[in-house]
Amino acid sequence: MAQMPIEIVEVGNTPTEWVNQALSLANSVQNEFLYVRMSEDDAQSFQMYAFDHVMAAEFINSMEQVRISLGGYHPYLVAIIDANLDNTELTNLFASHRAQKGLSVITVANVPSIIIPPDRMSSYLLYYLARYTLSYIMPSHENHEDTRGCVYDKKTSKLDILKSMKARSICNECRQALLSAKTALSPKQFIALDKMFDMSGKILEGRLEVHDKKDLLPRAFIGSSSEGLEIANNIQTLLEYELHSEIWNQGTIFGLGDATLEALEQAVLAYDFGIFVFTPDDQLHSRGEFKPVARDNVIFELGLFIGKLTRKRAFIIHPAKKAIALPSDLAGITTATYDPGRPNLAAALGPACQKIRDAAKRISQGPN
Repeated sequence: MAQMPIEIVEVGNTPTEWVNQALSLANSVQNEFLYVRMSEDDAQSFQMYAFDHVMAAEFINSMEQVRISLGGYHPYLVAIIDANLDNTELTNLFASHRAQKGLSVITVANVPSIIIPPDRMSSYLLYYLARYTLSYIMPSHENHEDTRGCVYDKKTSKLDILKSMKARSICNECRQALLSAKTALSPKQFIALDKMFDMSGKILEGRLEVHDKKDLLPRAFIGSSSEGLEIANNIQTLLEYELHSEIWNQGTIFGLGDATLEALEQAVLAYDFGIFVFTPDDQLHSRGEFKPVARDNVIFELGLFIGKLTRKRAFIIHPAKKAIALPSDLAGITTATYDPGRPNLAAALGPACQKIRDAAKRISQGPN
């Protein structure tokens, strides 16, 4: 079963570090849901709604209209804003949602220092990512007025949120209702959400440090054929201090044969860069010649990354000395070569990885 993709869009000036940490933690602790940033081009459409004060219903209406205007595949959206959030009954809300539509909004206004320590705000965002993921799956289950230390507490007193930031954060009554309902919530999804709630509580209480440098590194996907896995593994090791990289066979969505094209397009947004190992695994007969070429699926994945992240964030590593023929359409893509004849593969890949290291650093630190 493919991961359920949930897009995140920042509206206003929420500290990027909080969001980066929350997304990294959410994706690292479970494999049922994929939390990704909306592409930069699409996210721009939401910035006109960066008001100081918003009504929840009106803001979600605007989210729906923007989603319609964008077209494409955006089934679940979470907006993170820095504005005061109200509805017709209550003021100074944490968040609001329209679960049946796959839309929700979370605000960081009046939360840091007042409710959550600023250095632990990732716990708050992680909590609400899990909370509204649950709502998307179970849209008909409603909050209860009394406080039970449950994620479905209405939280009229804002401090009540602290009581449900923990493992087993769904009360017995709500748990029974979820189990009794005709639901698409699978046991694996239930466990995944519980892990996220548990982690949010541990971060809040200081029992889990989230300032590991690796959590803040740019994320990279490494694609290759099965024959190129040894090269991919070496690249991952050589770049471990600059990029938080994942190889296609390490549980990523790209290893799932039943993933839809739309889901693959969303998965691309979980990464900042793509690195693709072109090895001469196939033969192409063209104009009377047989040419060694890369595997079709690796070229296809490269195309997805170029389409979503632009060619500046997609890199190719391939053997030198005309050992492989590159498609002419890839002119302008950063390529790096290595000598396949060297006995020390890591040493052979060193210069190529340095080229990618420099390019990724330049792009990450400069304007996109």
